Amino acid sequence: DSLTEMLTFENLGSNHEYPADFIWNDGEHIDTITNVGFRLRGNTSRKAAKKSFKIEFDKFVSQHFYGLDELNINGEHNDPSIMRSKLCWDLMKMAGVESTRSNHVALYINDIFYGVYINVEHIDNTYLKTRKKDPDGQLFKCN
Repeated sequence: DSLTEMLTFENLGSNHEYPADFIWNDGEHIDTITNVGFRLRGNTSRKAAKKSFKIEFDKFVSQHFYGLDELNINGEHNDPSIMRSKLCWDLMKMAGVESTRSNHVALYINDIFYGVYINVEHIDNTYLKTRKKDPDGQLFKCN
């Protein structure tokens, strides 16, 4: 019922985080983290048919997922190939440019397949700390 509420037209602009359980299955390992925050994310994707989501592991309980506080699950609504941003991040890494970690995922919500998405590491103070950068430096976001 929280998902239905989150996806109603009047709530598309909300950043309210709903409690959820996160299950990661990479074919070799299955990890379950309970009581994470789950919400819509993005600017243009909120009104797109294929929504993007944010998972915040420490929203309700102090916990992390492989050292991460948050994940961005991008629907790539403006890229039907679901490849452009992933290729860009991979090329940046190959060129020696620091880049966010990312991978393709099959997203299921309440056991319903929502499609192929890109799981993208959130760039925040945790990102800076793990790369031995100044966590008090400036981060900019394009809105």
